[in-house]
Amino acid sequence: MKNISQENNAIAHSKHPAVNSISDLLSFKIARLSGINQRLGGYWLKKKFDLGLNDWRILGLTTANQPVPFKKIQEMLDMDKGQFSRSVKMLVDRGYISVGPSKIDGRALDLTVTKIGKQLSDDMLRFLKHRNDVSVDCLTKSECDSFLKILQKITDHSIDFLESYE
Repeated sequence: MKNISQENNAIAHSKHPAVNSISDLLSFKIARLSGINQRLGGYWLKKKFDLGLNDWRILGLTTANQPVPFKKIQEMLDMDKGQFSRSVKMLVDRGYISVGPSKIDGRALDLTVTKIGKQLSDDMLRFLKHRNDVSVDCLTKSECDSFLKILQKITDHSIDFLESYE
């Protein structure tokens, strides 16, 4: 029962400030920031590129990792298979990505970005780098560096903790 022991140890040695309501919880604060960020991102992506946030994530991750197994991107995004398939189909229909058999495992499917998809991904990334800068404009360079390091540390810790349950 390693997990219960870890949880009891964490509770006994809490570093988190007092929790008096749900809004004091780290998970709530992260979810709130994520929700706000997704609304802003979704708004700008739809308005400027006519793509949804999940569509951009699939296109961007495929561009960065191609050729990449269909299942790997779905798992990275933790998306429902049906929703993921619909987004992939739309991206294929618009000519942004192609789907084909994996060269490593012929039973699996790989995603690859087309030339037009690569151009769109590059344009979106350039635009979103600017939006990213706007998001952290309230921080100093040092604060931003620290925040990103801390966020990565908490993310890695959470992944390890999640994997201990699986």
